[in-house]
Amino acid sequence: MKSYKTVLGYVAVAVVCLVIGFFAGREYLKYEIRSAIQTAADGLQQNFASALDVSSHNEPKRDSNTTVSKPAVPQPVSVTLITKGFRPHDYQSGRIEDAITFTLSFKNRTKKDIRAFGGVVTFSDLLGNKILDLHLAINDPVNAGTTMNWDGYITYNSLDDAQRTLRAAKVRNMNVVFSAKKVLFGDGTSKRFE
Repeated sequence: MKSYKTVLGYVAVAVVCLVIGFFAGREYLKYEIRSAIQTAADGLQQNFASALDVSSHNEPKRDSNTTVSKPAVPQPVSVTLITKGFRPHDYQSGRIEDAITFTLSFKNRTKKDIRAFGGVVTFSDLLGNKILDLHLAINDPVNAGTTMNWDGYITYNSLDDAQRTLRAAKVRNMNVVFSAKKVLFGDGTSKRFE
């Protein structure tokens, strides 16, 4: 009789474990489905938003319009586009996205050393039609009257008209303007620009 109750207890425990396992498995499946849908939605959102707001270490935020506006006040930093290229993805080396690469030369036009600066670099064609804006924050110093070369990139989205135009444009057929937003000087003072 005792063994009958023991077997019945084991069967009851096994049934409870099966029921718990069944419902836990269903919840896990729901979680996996929700995660897959969320990942797909995030990927779509990133692809649609990539032309307007993307950032990373050397990947500035970007947006595009049709007109180029010149800064109203004298700028403390000027920019020159040195090189522009294209880096295709390479899964073996860990680069999973294509990128437009560039080297910019920033010149400190002030009489003070600059510790860091941020602003917008505008790429346009020779007629002044805006191709793309890049929002940059540079944390590298530039001494008074000197230049500093900076290498950067943006993730390339072949569905974005502005990025396709930027990729195809030749350096000699482009104008580049820098509009400073904030400059931190070497002496600890800072200045904001509108």
